[in-house]
Amino acid sequence: MPKRKYLTRSQAKRARTETTISALPPELLQQIFGHLPFDELLSVRKTCHLWRDAVGRCPALRDKFRLVYPHGAAPGKFKVINRGYKPPPAVPASTVAFKCDHYLKIGYIGSWWPQVAATVTCLSFSHCQIPVTMLRHTPNLQLLELQYVAQIREARGSEPDELDFELSHLKKLSLKHSSFGHLSRMITQLKVLECYTHERSADTMVEFVQSKVKNTIEDLILEAPRIYLEEFTKLTLHGLKRVSMNQTFREANFGNMLVQFARLHPSIEDITVPDVFDDKVLNKLLQALPKLKRLNLKLNESGISQYAELPAIPDVLPHLESLRIEWKTSDYMPLSGPKLRIRNVLRFPMLRELHLETVTLEGDSLGNVLRNSPHLHSMTLHECDFDSWHQLLQLITQPVSLRNLKLTSFRVHWFENEPFHYQQQPLASLRCLELGECMGRADEHLHELFHLFPQLTELRFGPRVNVDDGLVLEMCQTLTQLERLTVHSARTTHVSTDNVKRLCRNLKHFTLQSPNWNLGKDDFVYFSKHLQSFTYRGIEIKTGFSDDLLSCIVKLLDLMVPLWDYDSDNESDM
Repeated sequence: MPKRKYLTRSQAKRARTETTISALPPELLQQIFGHLPFDELLSVRKTCHLWRDAVGRCPALRDKFRLVYPHGAAPGKFKVINRGYKPPPAVPASTVAFKCDHYLKIGYIGSWWPQVAATVTCLSFSHCQIPVTMLRHTPNLQLLELQYVAQIREARGSEPDELDFELSHLKKLSLKHSSFGHLSRMITQLKVLECYTHERSADTMVEFVQSKVKNTIEDLILEAPRIYLEEFTKLTLHGLKRVSMNQTFREANFGNMLVQFARLHPSIEDITVPDVFDDKVLNKLLQALPKLKRLNLKLNESGISQYAELPAIPDVLPHLESLRIEWKTSDYMPLSGPKLRIRNVLRFPMLRELHLETVTLEGDSLGNVLRNSPHLHSMTLHECDFDSWHQLLQLITQPVSLRNLKLTSFRVHWFENEPFHYQQQPLASLRCLELGECMGRADEHLHELFHLFPQLTELRFGPRVNVDDGLVLEMCQTLTQLERLTVHSARTTHVSTDNVKRLCRNLKHFTLQSPNWNLGKDDFVYFSKHLQSFTYRGIEIKTGFSDDLLSCIVKLLDLMVPLWDYDSDNESDM
């Protein structure tokens, strides 16, 4: 018989220790903590030194924290950070912001700042005067945002400090009504440059780009006068891929400068331009960008009236993957948008996403585009006008590979008396359909969409969609593969609930935001137990809840429904 082995006291203590959660490696603790919300993560840090260090050393967990200085600032008052300023102990955060409603002057940074700045990757200043030497203590800084910021070389009362450091990890610089100042000495490489200003001087920025980031910059975001674009036509940014211009340019010769800029940068793959309403300019611009993959035209009523026609899209985009055309107006709901004009049969062999906002679609010109876009998988039609209901149905059934369709706030001017006869087989590729507010009598015809897309697995009814018992019954009988259902507004009885339970056998996720959907206690228990997730008025109920807990939740919801009914009635009256 083998001799029994006994553990020493130290061995027994070590064995007990290894079975506790504290014995888990920091990497595993960080994965576990990554599922916690912000407030619970704060509590975890206070548990022990081990957990506090595990949170502080993980960049992904630090990203959940955001520090704002000065703490406790009264709105509308002038604030100064000086020697007497002592902030409370701070958690290690990746994002730090200095801002004040009126103006903030940073006169002196104490010993607390280097400790906070060591983990900072995103730093923003708003309405501030700052000493640039603050940035010396941010070795990991990747994003810097300055909004209405004045720079001074060093804090008053501090020792002279030469600007001999570099922000070697900085990837994005955002200047909003702020100048470069001393920053041009510290930045060695930059991928994204964002500039919002109304100043006419662009010399400093162009000089900085030419000397420091000419070969590294990839994204250029401009909301500035024409002179900035004019200065940039003197440069060639070899790696430039994305350009976004967000302001309405009404100055003369802007179109020609835009074309010249594009010709100097044929590497651009993504461009957003405002108010290009000239066919010739748009054609020249797109011809100069042979690698273009994403095009966004941002138009507004100052450039194109709602009775005019949009610029014709030329057939010179063989690599285009995303096309977005939007027309903005000051009205809450315009009567109609400008007309989308397509002269020829365009072929976009690589087009995958199409977004049209506030435009009028006449005839079958867009249908020709959709028929010649075999890879289109996502289409959004927001606040669009259609001649007739049959035109709309014919249009959305053209893309053979369409998987996601979003129809929101659309208007139909004519509804045919005869039913829509779809000549081909129903579109089996569509998986997700989102429906928003419908103008006119479109609510009465929504059930026809279900017959066109019988393979839907996800259906979303947005606010202001009239969901009633008849529409729910048609949905349940037609969409037998439905797995996800979201309803924001409804006026239904218990019949709809019974139909969903009886006919939607594949339903896994149900989100119900309307208190006017008739739901009894037994229905509430059924959905919470038979679905993977059930969300009612923002409260997510998952499987595995005990009967007692479900009963308590049901009682609480019963008490809150009258209040929700009151809020819903008020919203409908507004």
